[in-house]
Amino acid sequence: MSELRAEMSHADALILPMGFGADCAQIERTSFKTKFLDYLAYQKPIVVWGPQYCSAVRVAREFNSAEICAEPTATAALARILTLKASPERQGELVRNARQMYEDRFHPDKIHNGLVTKIRETLQAFRN
Repeated sequence: MSELRAEMSHADALILPMGFGADCAQIERTSFKTKFLDYLAYQKPIVVWGPQYCSAVRVAREFNSAEICAEPTATAALARILTLKASPERQGELVRNARQMYEDRFHPDKIHNGLVTKIRETLQAFRN
């Protein structure tokens, strides 16, 4: 783990590639890549490269927490990455917004409390 942290400290940004093909559209719409949350620990700007309909793009857009490239070509992704690299202000904004996204929606305590609440509500409804 310490080796990974050391390597990640040298990264300017982290990329989260998603599938553009029709064969993976259903998965991209309905599943959330936990790698997005893993990346948050490194406090680096994140680039989500995926179609508009994928869950990671939707969440990134909602919180303005990652740079989004919704075009499937490598040329478009590279252009987005280079634009981000040239804007330290945008990089800082993304990191701050990603931290807020984590606290507001994805903090483990918040998720756990939500689960416990739903289980209790379900049990109470079953008992009635």
